[in-house]
Amino acid sequence: MFFYLEKDRTVRGFAEEEFVRKVKGTTVVPSLALFAEVTPKDVDKMKDRLRAQGFDGGILMRIAHVDEATNQEAGSRPSFQSTFGAYISYWTYMPGYPGKTEKERTIRVETVVYALDEDKLVWAGISETENPEASRTWLPRSSTRWLRA
Repeated sequence: MFFYLEKDRTVRGFAEEEFVRKVKGTTVVPSLALFAEVTPKDVDKMKDRLRAQGFDGGILMRIAHVDEATNQEAGSRPSFQSTFGAYISYWTYMPGYPGKTEKERTIRVETVVYALDEDKLVWAGISETENPEASRTWLPRSSTRWLRA
């Protein structure tokens, strides 16, 4: 069972379906198939329901942190503003370069795997993706730093 922990149901459904689509060699079921909402107060009921339906583990994923930074590259002035002589020859005016603004975004995703029979953490990891071109990108192209429980 795969849980993408997100309050927005549409985003949750998209992420869960994308994860399930990417996994090969085993069956993964999106949590939205069984649970319309995931809330901490329902955890024991959820675990009981998963065990009753034959699930032996759960994968939980969430966006742990998003860093956004804006970098401004200085532009150049038009030539007529640089010197008196350049201004006098304004008919050869060429516009200045306005500079460039770039946004950099780093997304950190926390993933944990639990064994339901022992209710025990099996694996945990943090992945980091820089400047994803689209929301789909962070899932398959993340670089993972491993943590063992």
